[in-house]
Amino acid sequence: MRISKAAALLSVCAFAGTLAYAGRAAAEDCSTRRPTDPGGFAGYSYGSAEVKSYASAHIRVWYTLDGPSAVRPQSARADLVPDDVAVAADTTESAYAKYLEMGFRAPLGDGGHPTCVTNGGDDKLDVYLLRFQSADGQTVHEQCKQGAVVACPSFIVAEARLDQRYPSFGEGARTVLPHELFHSVQSAYNAEMDVFWAEGSAQWAAKQLDPSLQDLERLLPDFFKEAGRSIDSPPGGAATGFLYGTAVWPVFLDEHFGKDSTRKIMEQLGTRKVSAMAAAEQVLPDLGAPMSEAFPLFLAWNAATGSRAGAGGYKNAAKYPKLAIGELPEGDKVDGLTAGFSYQMYHTQASKPTEYLLDTDPTRNRGILLPLTGGVADAARATALPATLEGEGIVIVTGVSAKKSDAAFTLRWQSPGTSSSGASGSGGSGGGSSGGCSAATGGPSGWASVPALLTLAAVLAGRRRRPLRP
Repeated sequence: MRISKAAALLSVCAFAGTLAYAGRAAAEDCSTRRPTDPGGFAGYSYGSAEVKSYASAHIRVWYTLDGPSAVRPQSARADLVPDDVAVAADTTESAYAKYLEMGFRAPLGDGGHPTCVTNGGDDKLDVYLLRFQSADGQTVHEQCKQGAVVACPSFIVAEARLDQRYPSFGEGARTVLPHELFHSVQSAYNAEMDVFWAEGSAQWAAKQLDPSLQDLERLLPDFFKEAGRSIDSPPGGAATGFLYGTAVWPVFLDEHFGKDSTRKIMEQLGTRKVSAMAAAEQVLPDLGAPMSEAFPLFLAWNAATGSRAGAGGYKNAAKYPKLAIGELPEGDKVDGLTAGFSYQMYHTQASKPTEYLLDTDPTRNRGILLPLTGGVADAARATALPATLEGEGIVIVTGVSAKKSDAAFTLRWQSPGTSSSGASGSGGSGGGSSGGCSAATGGPSGWASVPALLTLAAVLAGRRRRPLRP
């Protein structure tokens, strides 16, 4: 979906932390409606205007030349199909082919719908061009089938005048339609995946098709400004920007583990009812590192952005927002809590060699040290705690488990080899001669080898709307 920030929560409601689509219909259910039906769908209707369609191999685009949802009529084509309609069809068709080339499943066809239900007259994916009030795209799931997971055919409703919301209709189509199409791809695996993963991976997918688009970067600030928040627990209120900003997680997976990583997580989600982070926990070890190593490194990459961008990290790190990071408090330790994948970051300046250690349950929390030189990060040298620093750096402590209960930690710092009174809590990181066990094994060589409960769900028929441009 894409929706304006002010209207973000108009399309969601609480449901156990996953997307659950209203309007699921058994094969014999004839209640499903589309914009071309009398009365339309969820307020979207062509009314009395004449409706036309234009089809490509896998896509059928519906439009009108009359009324408030009229497309621009200009056409340079022999068949007189409006240019914007042809662009919408071609853009969606191209994205369809690209996603198949990337190894993703095709969206489920709607040819098996009961005869009493509108399906556009064939098995093609239907795209309805209409006017929106506060959004520019939505994917609607219908006639879902319950198996090991819920999978659904779908149709897309998109803004008919994308030229009024983007520099051109073509740019709007490349931004909106591949994003919405990827939601249709997702529903072929599992129509109940976490909202953050559904929106974040759709943003990532659209960026793969057209790297010149800046929609992903435009929405990253809403994610980065929530420093410390667990990625799978978006804030209350107009949280849509945060959801789209989570695209940086599949960007990390792609750039660090390879382009198949997102697809493999999707395949895991297609086998059983499980959260997106639990699916990643299953997949990442086969890609080269467990979640307990990958997620801290992800956060180190996030800290190495903006004016801190240096070696390693994201390809476009300098274009990403700079995280606000507080100073490490005075003393020799700091106590804290995480829940889920929440985290704490601390900027530190060590005038002499200083060892940083983490006392915690290593199944819940891990730590990583990101060195800086002149304020610039060297993400390639990010090192699991315990680690020693002389100079400037950022210390990160993060949860590495989907468990939402509090997980206590104590971050300590001392001269290397200094004796300590021992770990605080189970699985502590005593380091040095303290006799404690490290909360994250490996050290520098280990890292070099690493190649608020979410309760949002769609309130109407899998509604996923794209936010408008500011």
